[in-house]
Amino acid sequence: LAFVTFVEIFAGSLLVGVAYGIASALAYKHLRMHEHDDALYVEAAMIVTFAWGANYTAEALELSGIVAILFCGIVMAQYTRD
Repeated sequence: LAFVTFVEIFAGSLLVGVAYGIASALAYKHLRMHEHDDALYVEAAMIVTFAWGANYTAEALELSGIVAILFCGIVMAQYTRD
């Protein structure tokens, strides 16, 4: 029973984190952040906002916010490029 609960929480947190990471990559792509040299503060704010959103969404769903931030960061590091 405990193992099943662990897997449910881990998988749910993973999905939340990956969803926010993909949303971040799409937002950067469609906003064309790489074309704006003066958007440094906006980029930093967006990185914090997506990680914060993943954390609070996971916590609201009674999942692990830390795991959600971890996978959000992994996806953002791979796909959110300037």
